[in-house]
Amino acid sequence: MFWINGIQWKICFVDPDDYILYDYYNDCMTVATTDLYSHTIYIADNIDDIFLIKILKHELYHCYEFSNVAYDLPTCYEELVADFMATYGEELIDNAYELYKQITYYE
Repeated sequence: MFWINGIQWKICFVDPDDYILYDYYNDCMTVATTDLYSHTIYIADNIDDIFLIKILKHELYHCYEFSNVAYDLPTCYEELVADFMATYGEELIDNAYELYKQITYYE
């Protein structure tokens, strides 16, 4: 379990055929989903470790989005941002800290 903005979240591994992984927006099964109401990330239990880290980054984005009431994107944009953050978020943050160190070093 973990907390974001006073909201307790949990992770639950489920069978890949579990109905909770059905994506109604795209009308297909998915490997993971984050449920706003139960505050739970559901992940198929057959995911390998390399893919799992990207899934966690993607789903954590949703947890942060859902834990900030003022933030509300249409689903299509929400998924684009989640995928972008899962792919580039770590590099973006690392570069920001590196640039900050360079800037403050020269002051």
